[in-house]
Amino acid sequence: MVYSKQNSRVFVILIILLLGALILSASLGAVRLPGLWIIKTLLRLPAEGPEYWSLIFWQVRFPRVLGAFLVGAALALSGTAFQGVLRNPLADPYILGVSAGASLGATIMSLFPWGNTVIAWSLAAFCGALAVTFTVYSLASNGILHRMQDLLLAGVAMGSLASSFVSLILVLNRSSMDKVIMWMMGSLSGISWRGVSLLFIYLIPGFLLLIIRARELNALLLGEEVAWNLGVNVYKETRFILTVASLLAAVAVSLSGVIGFVGLMVPHILRLMMGSDHRVLLPASLLGGGLLLVVTDCIARTVLAPTELPVGVITSLLGAPFFLYLLRSSKKTL
Repeated sequence: MVYSKQNSRVFVILIILLLGALILSASLGAVRLPGLWIIKTLLRLPAEGPEYWSLIFWQVRFPRVLGAFLVGAALALSGTAFQGVLRNPLADPYILGVSAGASLGATIMSLFPWGNTVIAWSLAAFCGALAVTFTVYSLASNGILHRMQDLLLAGVAMGSLASSFVSLILVLNRSSMDKVIMWMMGSLSGISWRGVSLLFIYLIPGFLLLIIRARELNALLLGEEVAWNLGVNVYKETRFILTVASLLAAVAVSLSGVIGFVGLMVPHILRLMMGSDHRVLLPASLLGGGLLLVVTDCIARTVLAPTELPVGVITSLLGAPFFLYLLRSSKKTL
């Protein structure tokens, strides 16, 4: 059975932790909102409190908490898809340069007066992410890269190249430097209900498309030859899955900036707990990625209050040692 007792327990734990994290994150801030008041407000029950609590909750805290969940879920789903299709536990949008490509696209769009909208940034970020993804993949599929670590190195190189162009654009266009630099470090402070709506629009279809391709992802894990023998069109499915994964990463980056390592840590940890079946791993990664980013965003907002840290700094502090551990553990198999 795909959903064994162990997997069911993990799902229950993830849901409980996620609900607790959502309530805790929504309650903490410059103005403390009681958790019981938040629960009653969400359930549309009578809740006593100052009128400004409702304003803070509905206009500031709740959209940010939901945005953190949706961004984390999108990044974790993207990382799960990248790791599955590339058969490498070290793959994620940040390390493969996809996030940097999305940053470049959004930064270029910021140069145009008509380009400073959420829709324009997300479309430009998607184009940048897709360009990096298929450049790296084409190097591998054409035989230029012979081993998986070469693929990762190519992703790092492409990411560095994209980041260099971003830096050049910022130097030449100092008027948008502060905004773009904060965005590049990863921040959820600017997410509004419009951004939350956009994340929903992209995340739900993206998740469904990946779930529909769970069988193909499982087959690709066994290797290209086995996947062909199982009736999977490897080239077609790989391109499709990479496109969906890039789209999820791009929309997350366009709204939150560059937040690294979520797509690396979450799928790997859950794979150890639940196995590699993507019918289970994908929904678990959605919950786990959302949980991780809700918690890290809460830490970023409160640990040095009233100063707010970029959430990308927190995830990098957690993810960089984790990546080094994975690199050391898998060096014999790369």
